[in-house]
Amino acid sequence: MNSGPVSEKSAASLLLAAACFDLIPLITLTPALAIRIETTLETGQIEVVTLGTLACLLLLYWVCTELLLGGRTLGRFVLQLAMIGPNGQPATKLQRTTRAMRKITTFGLAGLRFGALAPYDRKTKIAWVSPLAPKSRRPLPEWQLQVASGPERGKTITFGRTRGFQNNKSIKIGRDSGWADLPLSSANNVSGQHAVLMVRDGGLKIMDNGSTNGTSLNGKRIPPKKWVNLSAVDHFFVADVKVQLVR
Repeated sequence: MNSGPVSEKSAASLLLAAACFDLIPLITLTPALAIRIETTLETGQIEVVTLGTLACLLLLYWVCTELLLGGRTLGRFVLQLAMIGPNGQPATKLQRTTRAMRKITTFGLAGLRFGALAPYDRKTKIAWVSPLAPKSRRPLPEWQLQVASGPERGKTITFGRTRGFQNNKSIKIGRDSGWADLPLSSANNVSGQHAVLMVRDGGLKIMDNGSTNGTSLNGKRIPPKKWVNLSAVDHFFVADVKVQLVR
């Protein structure tokens, strides 16, 4: 699946739409089950039994899809939504389980939001990808890196105008101006040959080049000498310097 990153606002809207798809079979099943239950109990309160039946079906559906099937619901299948973690890789079982438990214990009410992700998405650092995500309006060579903090704040480079990108689709970041395509000579905590961005396997990835103070995504330091996906983030840190990815 050729998925792209979904912005928080778009993800919130798509998740609400997915929830509506999920409700269709549950609402269809509820009346027949409620009538059978009410007839058995002889309560004379069909409305209460109907609401209770729908609530029970919804909880059972969430237990099956969120816990047992790893978040694969009918609505998300239709809209091709998939969970990813803060490093751009598929969400771990622990992240999915923690998110599911938080959702179930709040009965999903925290997810009824327009324009913002639910608290259980934020706390578990879950993001979303989908082929339905809006595509970038600019081709990759026109993307930019912009230094957003530190002594060289405001410095900007365009991918297609850098030596590394022209040669092998890579952009090097570091304090060594002779090596780096984005030199940060005044940033003392940045290593000389700190990190490398590269177009690999059809996506943009980053690798920490064994730097002293590390490279971070979403507040978490990435392992050195390992390529990590940048599709779901719009900025990263080299040491304590924030670098913005402008698509």
